[in-house]
Amino acid sequence: MNLRKLESQLIAEGIEDERQLGILKALNMKEVFQKSIGKDFYQSRSEQVRIALDRSVKYGIILEDQKDYWLKKDAQVKDLKLGNFRFWRNMIDSAGWIILIIPLICVGTAPVFAGEYQCRADSLLLTMRYGKSRLAGAKILTAFLYATAVYWGIILVYSGIYLMICGPQGAVLPIQAYDTSNSISYNMTMWQAVLLVVFLNYGAVLCMTAVTLLLSSVFKNSYGVIIVDFLLVLIPNFLYENTGGYLWKHVLALLPPKISEFRFTDYMVYHIPGRVIGLPSMLAVVYILCIAVFALASGYAFKKHQVNR
Repeated sequence: MNLRKLESQLIAEGIEDERQLGILKALNMKEVFQKSIGKDFYQSRSEQVRIALDRSVKYGIILEDQKDYWLKKDAQVKDLKLGNFRFWRNMIDSAGWIILIIPLICVGTAPVFAGEYQCRADSLLLTMRYGKSRLAGAKILTAFLYATAVYWGIILVYSGIYLMICGPQGAVLPIQAYDTSNSISYNMTMWQAVLLVVFLNYGAVLCMTAVTLLLSSVFKNSYGVIIVDFLLVLIPNFLYENTGGYLWKHVLALLPPKISEFRFTDYMVYHIPGRVIGLPSMLAVVYILCIAVFALASGYAFKKHQVNR
């Protein structure tokens, strides 16, 4: 079957995954070479970016007036080259491990407040000198330090293993080398991309830690906190972007468990007063706000807790 007909058939059947279509297009190298004869490489690439943006508008990922944001960012991409970058690829591909790291940290932080209620120690702790002032802050700080130690410990272990096996080559290669079948408009190198992914995951971990602290401050035992945490992590993974419109896609992408689905090939932006920002920047803003609000709320709930109830 002709590849062009096969692509049309896939689209007609509702298979809208850009990565699948990108792989399909990459297979027909003869057609690509024929179309590219006599054309400037960067000009051809810009045309492909425009096609990708038009597709994103069609599927409700971005709005028509948001295309300029990505066109300006893509114009900054220069000097594309390929090379060996196995370590950096493995680090980006391993971002999905966050789905296992988050529940592990949630289990460890669930008893921070609820454990005191469960063993009736709250009646003693809250009557102490600093029971309703510094104690709550110390518990919250300890929970975040625990989450930090667990997360970075796991990251350092598997990154060290990858580094010994693959070597550090390719750190300064552009992120466009990561996926040559689809357009990437981020102007960054491999090591910068890995840092971005690692810190976005860290933000998701801290955000879920803050959520766990809030649950722990209002639940009577740790088991209820753990059950709710597991549901909060699992349920978003069964919610798909294609089942909703523009608003649904943009809200869903901000949920901490959905950070495992972050892709550099995605063209998603957000409007905030006065400017347009990309998904990574929006995630950072949302995570910081959620961490602050949930942490403060958990401390307030613990201080106002009525003992022996």
